[in-house]
Parts: sequence; structure tokens; C-alpha cells
Amino acid sequence: MHRGHFVALAMSVLVILSGVSGAGARTRVRATTSPSRRHSTATTTSSTTTTVVTTTTTTPPAPATTTIPPAAPTTTTTYPVAAPAPGCAGVAMTRGQADIDANPAGTTFCLAGTHAWTLTPKAGDALVGPAVLDGGNAVQYAIEANADNVSVANLEIRDYQLADQQGAIHVPDSAAATGWVLSNLQVHDNGSAAGGSGANLGNGWRVEGGRYYNNRQEGLGGQVGDNVVVDGVEIDHNDFRDDSYTSRNVSCGYEAGGFKWVANNVTVRNSSIHDNACKGLWSDINANGITITGNQIYNNWDEGIFIEISSNATISGNTVTSNGWHNYNGNGSGCPWLFGGGITLNSSDHVTVIGNRVAGNCNGITGVQQDRPDGHPGLLDYFSVSGNTIAGPGGVTGVAEDNGANLAGRTIVFANNTLLNGMPFCGLNC
Repeated sequence: MHRGHFVALAMSVLVILSGVSGAGARTRVRATTSPSRRHSTATTTSSTTTTVVTTTTTTPPAPATTTIPPAAPTTTTTYPVAAPAPGCAGVAMTRGQADIDANPAGTTFCLAGTHAWTLTPKAGDALVGPAVLDGGNAVQYAIEANADNVSVANLEIRDYQLADQQGAIHVPDSAAATGWVLSNLQVHDNGSAAGGSGANLGNGWRVEGGRYYNNRQEGLGGQVGDNVVVDGVEIDHNDFRDDSYTSRNVSCGYEAGGFKWVANNVTVRNSSIHDNACKGLWSDINANGITITGNQIYNNWDEGIFIEISSNATISGNTVTSNGWHNYNGNGSGCPWLFGGGITLNSSDHVTVIGNRVAGNCNGITGVQQDRPDGHPGLLDYFSVSGNTIAGPGGVTGVAEDNGANLAGRTIVFANNTLLNGMPFCGLNC
């Protein structure tokens, strides 16, 4: 869809200053009736708005075109858990929870073998593998988090039977289990037809390395606390009904995909988020303070990065490709209106998108304004898009509204972006 010729375009600097300041933002996605698209390369504004448009330079199209079709899900391989370095110094765990109960807080436990345990560690405990926690599709949780400053390393966690938004690493209250570190875990094939996440996350948690995949709702999410860092993690093939990767399990209008959070000060960096049956990364419902940098985000069925009624985000240095081709707003085929972008904002404010490579997505970099009374303020405003390379084939780059809002009166800036391979810029009237 949207096949084009290679075009190198130094984007016009579109600066529209006026506007409304914003604060928080978030919600559940809903399907919308899309207005007709109005594609243009310049923006019409009201008489009270200052518009600066510079001359653009267009390079003649090349005689051939490379088409990027929607990518099929890749084959998933279960990787062995790496051994801890060099050996685990602590109490050998042989009885599961009985060992935790018999030892003081702050104990390091060394795990080995395969077990159908549910473990509830005490404050300061460490659970260290290599070992496998296997729920056998009968046990509900692998680990329950009810204490602070626990570390979990070098475990494979699989086949736990979860309900909607529950994690195999389960956090009932994000404020009651703070400061955890999850290192080099392989968390996969957890959940049920009702959903389930690889891991919930509490306040101040760090997820370092490892892989979260084949979980029936999302890799990370459900319960997510503030001040979370996800660094060097692979999150893939989540929200499929089974490992044939042919149909979604949980609606993408609700909560599913790679990693979704409704929380403040979340950072995702140096990670690979791909082949999820919903959005790759998704902030929602007044999430505030978001950093997404240095990631590879590709082949997700919906948007690669979706910032929904959220505020104060920086999205930089990511490579975002081949997302959005099975967008749920398009009933799983293509993407209506401006949804399905490599990077898409919905009614969000104070967002900077800079220095990303965005190519072959159903749409490019887009923003939409809808009626979002659940957002505070729920406005598409203070949106800066600069220094990105945005390539087709697929869709458009720009912003639009479906509620009569005057986007010409907002601070929305597209500057110094490079458009390639037939990607049009449609300004404020897409």
C-alpha cells in the first residue's frame, strides 16, 4: 500500500505558535470514524497565527522503487538461561517458599533445576539461577512481589496460568514492592485466553537484559509503577492466541502488546521491541515523563510507539520500521486515518520526537486530536518533530483532528526532517 518513488525532501519548517499549555494525559484506545484525508504540503492557518514556510528542495525520483511488504512474524526460539557469574554464593533453595520462610530477610538463594514454585521473597532477598520456574499451565504466579529491594537473576519463567493484566512476576501493589532488579530473565508462554503479562513492575524497578515473549497479553505491563527503567531487553511476540502468531488474543483497544504503562517517569532504552500483536510501546492515561531512546522497534501489528493522552515525552534515536500494518482500528488490515504510525500521538502534549529513523510503517510520524475528557489536558499541543528520517512506502506524516479543534492555534513544529520513498507531509490537514 502507498508505494512511492524515492524522494529526498528537506521538510519545510512549519512553526505555528500560539497555543494552550498542557499538563498530564492518558486513556484506553477506541476505534474512531475517520474523517476524509486532506493531503497538502503547506498549512492554512487563521489570521491570528504566524506561519513561516521556507522553500523546499525536491530531488527527482529514482527510476525504481523498493517496496516493504508487511512483515510476517518471525520464528521464536527458546534460549537457554545463562549461568550466573561465577557461581551463586548463598543458600541452596531446595524447598521453594519453605526456604524463604526459614531464612532472614536479605538472603541470597541459589536455584537449580525445574520447579513449579510460587515464591514470595522478603525484603533484600536475591533469587539467582540458572533454574526454571515452570507453572505447567496450572500454577498462577511464579513470583509475588510484596517486599522491597529484591533481585531476580538468570531464571527462565514459563507456563504460568494468568488472568487479565496479571504478571508471572506479580505485583499486587506497586508501592508495596519497590526497588526490584530483574536481570537476564527469559519469561515466556505465560497467560491464558483472558490475558496475562510476563511481568508487572513496581515503583523504582529496573529490567536489565533478558527476553519477554509469547505471553498472552503483553511482555511487560498490567501493573506498572513510577520511575521504571527498561534497558537492553527484548520484548516480542506477545498478545498472540498461540505460538502460530496468526491472531490476537486480547483486544488492542484495551491493553496488550509489547510494553504498556500508566505511570510516571518511565524510560525504555537500548531494547528490541518487535512482532507483538498490538502496539510496541504504549503510554496511556496521563502518563508523565517518558524517555524512549536507542531502541529497535519493528513489525508490531499496531503503532510502533503510541503516546496516548500523556505528557512530557522525549523520543530520540530509535529505529522504527514496518509497524502498524494490522492496526486494530482498521480491523486488522492496514491503518485508517493517522493511526498505525511508526510513532503516533493521540491528544498528548509536550512531546519531542528527534533524530529517529522511521521507515516502511503504515503511517510515518503522526498526531491526532480527539475528544479525550479522560486526559489532562488531553490536547495535541507543544509537539516538536525535527531531524528525523521518515520513509515510505506507507501513509503520511502530519497531524489532524476529528473534533473541530483549531490545530493552527497550537504549538506544533515539523522542522528539518528528511522524507524519502514517497512519504508526503500533509501539515495540519491530513
